[in-house]
Amino acid sequence: AKSIYDKLLLVDEYGLSGVSYWTIGRLFPQNWTVLGEMYGIQYSQPQL
Repeated sequence: AKSIYDKLLLVDEYGLSGVSYWTIGRLFPQNWTVLGEMYGIQYSQPQL
């Protein structure tokens, strides 16, 4: 999670509008925790 956090700090440092990344076959749920804590992202389950 530390390496993701450090990379996301560059978003603010360079004034970027956002980020995108894609992983195949490498689940890393810590990404969502870090993003949520840094940018106040809230998640909800879809209504079925």
